[in-house]
Amino acid sequence: MHRTLTLLLTLTMTTMAMTTVRGNGGDCGPQDGKDGIPQEDGNVAGAAIDPAARYPARLDFDPDGTGHDWTANDKDVLKLKSFAFAVGDKLKLECGPATVVFGHADTTVLWAWLAPEEPGQITSTVAGNGEKFTSVWMRFHPSRLGELFPQATVAGPGHPSNLIWARRHATWKIKGSWNWRGSGRPQVPPKNAVILDADTTDGHRRYYDVDTESGVVKPDAEFFDLPVPKPTPISKDDAVKAFDDAWDAFDREYAKFVLVPKVDWSRLREQYRPQAAAAATREEVADALAQMLAHLEDLHVFVYAGNQYFPGYTRFRYLNASWKAIQASIPDVSNTGKEIAWGRTADGIGYMNVYGMSSLELPDEFDHALEKLADTWALIIDVRGNGGGDEMLGRSTAGRFADEAAVYAYSRYRNGPKHTDLGSFLPRAFEPRGPWRYQSPVIVLCGQLTMSSAESFVQMLAECPQVTTMGDRTAGASANPKLLRLPGDISVNLPRWIDFDARKTPFENVGIQPDVGIKTAVKDFDGEEDPVLEAALKHLRELPKESRKPGRRQSHRNEKSGD
Repeated sequence: MHRTLTLLLTLTMTTMAMTTVRGNGGDCGPQDGKDGIPQEDGNVAGAAIDPAARYPARLDFDPDGTGHDWTANDKDVLKLKSFAFAVGDKLKLECGPATVVFGHADTTVLWAWLAPEEPGQITSTVAGNGEKFTSVWMRFHPSRLGELFPQATVAGPGHPSNLIWARRHATWKIKGSWNWRGSGRPQVPPKNAVILDADTTDGHRRYYDVDTESGVVKPDAEFFDLPVPKPTPISKDDAVKAFDDAWDAFDREYAKFVLVPKVDWSRLREQYRPQAAAAATREEVADALAQMLAHLEDLHVFVYAGNQYFPGYTRFRYLNASWKAIQASIPDVSNTGKEIAWGRTADGIGYMNVYGMSSLELPDEFDHALEKLADTWALIIDVRGNGGGDEMLGRSTAGRFADEAAVYAYSRYRNGPKHTDLGSFLPRAFEPRGPWRYQSPVIVLCGQLTMSSAESFVQMLAECPQVTTMGDRTAGASANPKLLRLPGDISVNLPRWIDFDARKTPFENVGIQPDVGIKTAVKDFDGEEDPVLEAALKHLRELPKESRKPGRRQSHRNEKSGD
C-alpha cells in the first residue's frame, strides 16, 4: 500500500485540546513551584495520585498504525519523587525529583514527558553511556503506565508552566520520528515496546527503541543531531506586537465569532496578553496565542513559531474505516499515488478512494479510473480519510456525476467592525465536466475526518441525483484562510468565512449529515471489519438485478435528448 494512502487512511480519533497555561515569567525552560499548583478531587500537594487509576487505558495497539490526537492540561502535570527505567545491564535511565506531563486521548495516555530537576543519568552498553539527560519523551503501551510511573513515586500535582515545554517536545518529536508515519499523531505501541527519546546536556538526542520481552535495546542514531530546537529569544516589543497583531486581525476578519457566542474576545485578550508580554522567547508567545485561539474551537486555526507547530483546539474524531476491510472486499484495489485508489468487487461494484485533494493530477487520475470503471453498475466513492485541500479539484472531479450546474454551498465574510457584521451569501457552484456522466447509483462514504474541501466535495456529489451519502457526519470545518506573518517568525492561520450548505445552514463544528447514518465506535473497525463499507455494499446489492446498468451510457451533450 502506498505510503500516502496509509497516512490518510490512518487518520484518527481526536480529543479536544483546550488548555490554559500560566506564563513562566519569561524563563526558557521547565520550572516547578509551590504556587499555582492545581488541585483535583480534593488532592493537595503531596497527596498520593495513582496515574494508572487516573488514566485507564481504553485504546490498544493497532497494526494498521492508527494515530491519535492528544491533549495535555494542568491536571496532567505531576511531580515525581524519582524515576528509573532499566533493561538488564543494557540500558538504565534514572533521576531524582522530576516533573512528568502526560499527553492523552480521552483517558488513554499516548506519551509522557519527563523533566528532572537535576540532569538524570544514562547508563548503557549500546549508546550514550555516562551522558546526562535534561528530559525524556516516552512512548509505551498505555496499560504499562502504572509500571513506569508507580503511585509510590508520585509526590503530587506539578506546576502547569511545564506544559509549554512538554507540548513543544511532543509535537517536535512526533514529527521527527519514523513512528509518526506522516499523520502527526502518536500511535499506541505494542505492549512489548517502550521508546525513550532523551535530550542530553551536550545538546544531542538519544533515541532508544526497547523490546521488553526480548530485552533488545536498539539505539537510533538518525535522531542524534535532531534535538528539540532551542527557544528563540524575542524582544518584549516584538512579543507584544505579535500578540496584538494576531488579536486585531481576528477581531477585524474572523467571521465565525457569531458561531461561538460564549467567547468573550476582549476578555481573552486580557487573559493571555500578559503571558505574551512576559515571554522571553517566541515559543512562549506562540503558545499564548495557541491557547487563546483554542477558545474559538476552530480546527483550521493553528500557530507556528518558525517550523515548530503549537497545538490548539482539537476534538474527539476517529477514522470510521478499515483499510484491511477495504482490501478484503476489493482485492484488486490499486493506488495511483495521486490521492486516489480504485478497484472493483467481483460482482461489478466500482470503488474509488479519494484520500486527498491537493494533487493537481487528481482530476486526470480520477478520469482514468472512471474510464476503467465505466462498465460497473454501481460505484462507491470513499472520502472518510480525506482531510481536504483544493476545492477547485473537487469541482472538477464532482463534475463527472452532475447532470446540470448546481449550487452546493454558500459563504459569508466579515464586512464591518462588529463581530456580527457579515456580508451577503455568496454562492459556490460546480458544473458537468467530461465526455460522459456516470449515471448508475453512487454511494459516497464520509465521516468525521472528512474535512474542509473534502466536505465541499461531499456537498457537490450530494447535489447529483444518483448519489446517496452514507456514514457519519463530516468534520464541520471550513476556512478559506489566510496566513498571518507576525514578528519573531510566528505565523497564524486565520479562517475568513462562514461556510453554509446549499440550504444556507452553517455546518461549522456540526458537519454535513449523511443521507444514511451508520452509527459506529472505534472498536468496530478492528481487524477486517468495516461496518460502513459493509452497509454500502449491502445497500447496493439489494437493488434489483434488472435495474443494474453500466455507469457510462451517453455523453453530457446528448443525454438530455436521449440521442
